[in-house]
Amino acid sequence: MTPTLAGRLQTRLVLTCTVGALWMVLLTPFLPHGLASDMAMSGPSGTIMTRYMTMMSDGTHSTTWQDEQMALYALGLLVGLGLLWECLYHGLQQLRWDRDWPPFFVLVAAVPEGTVLWLVLRGLGVTLGSIDPLRSSVFPMFAALFLSTWVVVLLVELGPMRVVAPRWRYRGMRLWGGGTRTHGGGAGRGAVAPAAVRATVPAAAQAGVGADLAGGPATSDRRTGTVA
Repeated sequence: MTPTLAGRLQTRLVLTCTVGALWMVLLTPFLPHGLASDMAMSGPSGTIMTRYMTMMSDGTHSTTWQDEQMALYALGLLVGLGLLWECLYHGLQQLRWDRDWPPFFVLVAAVPEGTVLWLVLRGLGVTLGSIDPLRSSVFPMFAALFLSTWVVVLLVELGPMRVVAPRWRYRGMRLWGGGTRTHGGGAGRGAVAPAAVRATVPAAAQAGVGADLAGGPATSDRRTGTVA
């Protein structure tokens, strides 16, 4: 499968806003440390059940809601920055001899994308604490959320996506718009028009072939290209 730029953008947008968003919402409450990790959230009080029960009882702990907010900010930036990243990846893809983009490249791309996303979140003040990942109490939550979302989206792209949209991989990863890419005859993009084929065949050879098919006396000499 050779992804097109439109296919890259469409796939990134749809999978991140559906699979990625659902995974973030489900995973975030299970993360032990988040934006409000400076609160007294050690021991059993950091479990999901206690955190939800505390919020429902008195509403004084907003840790889970703050974590969800950070996840939503990260998701929005992941989509916006991801579309820019896809343009860069498409340009790099054109430099490869086979114009292909293996899944391994997608997996490795999590490193630069995650680094840039962390710096942007910190620069916008969405995350608190130190910008140094080794000293930040928020970074472990961010890393777990980002990397797990990245892997889940990639697995869906490599597996269920081919079942849900079977023609997706043959359309350059496009989910809508454009024609079906083909490598032979057919009506989709990539098909060669008959007129274009005829234009590349010498007129003498065309006359000889036409006469042979019609049962006429004309024959063609394949060595010289002349018609007898």
